[in-house]
Amino acid sequence: MPAEDNRCSGRGMAESFYFTNVAPQHPSLNRGPWKDLEEHIRYIVSKVDSVKVICGSYGNYGVIKNTITIPSYCWKVVFIKSTNEVKAYLFPNNETAVNSYMSYEVSLQELELKTGLHFNF
Repeated sequence: MPAEDNRCSGRGMAESFYFTNVAPQHPSLNRGPWKDLEEHIRYIVSKVDSVKVICGSYGNYGVIKNTITIPSYCWKVVFIKSTNEVKAYLFPNNETAVNSYMSYEVSLQELELKTGLHFNF
């Protein structure tokens, strides 16, 4: 969960920085399309009743100091309950992640195939 989504609670803001809520992201991704998608989701939430967001990462892009695995990809699924709409995004976790978040939209089936996960909404 982005820290920005917890601005209403000091405790929530602090908890958003727990290691269980963090994944190493390349600055091009984190400051670019990932951030833009987070802002877009905040806009959606301001307009509709209920939005469910699930995100994660997979792959092994590299390791920092033999302890932290940097994922090759980061992904996010957005479910808008009122319209029963599902959007899935798959981002490369490297310097090439510079396009609009919309260019990283994939089908839910493709994301499930690549991650080995199955989403039910």
